[in-house]
Amino acid sequence: MNCFIFGAPRAGKTSILKKFVNQLPNKFETQPYTRTEQQTVVVNSITYEDVEYFLAITEFEYGEVNAVLKDDSIMSKCDVACLVFDGSDPYSFANVCIFILIFYLCLLQKH
Repeated sequence: MNCFIFGAPRAGKTSILKKFVNQLPNKFETQPYTRTEQQTVVVNSITYEDVEYFLAITEFEYGEVNAVLKDDSIMSKCDVACLVFDGSDPYSFANVCIFILIFYLCLLQKH
C-alpha cells in the first residue's frame, strides 16, 4: 500500500516518517529546522493475522502539490493521502484546505 503525505513546511511530515520507521526524534533536540530538499520514501511492515503487509510513505512538499495532483501516473499509485498540519499555525491548516480545493479542481478538470 502506498501513502502520500502532504503538508506545509514545518508541519511535521518528516517526523511522521521517522516515527514510522522507528527513528524516534529526540524531544530535547536543539538543532534548527532544516527543510527537506528531496523526496523521501520510507517503507515498513506489519504482521496481522500471520500475514505481512507493507506500507510505503512518500513525503511531498507543499510546492509539489499541483504537479503531483495533475499527474495521473503518480496519483494512480496513491492508495491513501495523509494531510499534515501544525495545530499551532493557522496558516498550516489553511494549506490543507488549499490542498483539498486543488484536489477537487484537478478532479473536475479530468471529467
